Order: sequence, then C-alpha cells, then structure tokens
Amino acid sequence: IEPRVGALAIMANGRLLATGTVADLGQRAHLPACVRVRARGGAVVHAGTVIASAGFAPVLPEGEQLSFHVDADRRMELLAVLSSLGDAITGFEISEPTLEDVFLQLSRSGADA
Repeated sequence: IEPRVGALAIMANGRLLATGTVADLGQRAHLPACVRVRARGGAVVHAGTVIASAGFAPVLPEGEQLSFHVDADRRMELLAVLSSLGDAITGFEISEPTLEDVFLQLSRSGADA
C-alpha cells in the first residue's frame, strides 16, 4: 500500500496526530532504518567489529549477515564504513521504516501527549 499512498493522516483515540507523506512521517517519528550487510564467509566477525567500533550497534550476526539500525543523519557515515571494508562484504540493503512502524511510533507518542 505504501507506494500508492501520496499523503495520509494518522489518528489515535479520535485525535489527529500527524499528516504528510510516508517519508515525511517516518522522519517525524525519528525511526531508524534497518540495515543488513552480507559478508564473505570468514569476514563476518571482522566486518561486525569494524561496524560496531564505528558506533553502529548492536550488530547482530545471522550466519553470513549482520543486522543493525542506522539513524537518518548517520547514513553517509555508514556508507564510508562499509566502503572501507572492501571485498569483505558482498552487499547490503537499507530498509526504511514501514507505514506500520510509523503509525505505531506516532500513535504511542500521541498517547503519551
């Protein structure tokens, strides 16, 4: 549904909490993106150590993958760290927060207000 939504309104308990595009609301909710890095067989520990020492934690190993979160303002820094790993990594993906994540975060914070 997210690709088809131009703008939306989020309501909770009969109150309008926020309006905007999914991307705008995601930024307003201050939710980090989920990152998955694929490492070469023996390089997963090294890659995890380098990524964690740069302050991206917790880095959770899952076989030959590492998973962690990154805030929007640190994404370029993350790309520099991943680039420094060279061929120790075989790829990565960054997944933005979903509409459901945004709704839950904004409705929780709206309930506290």
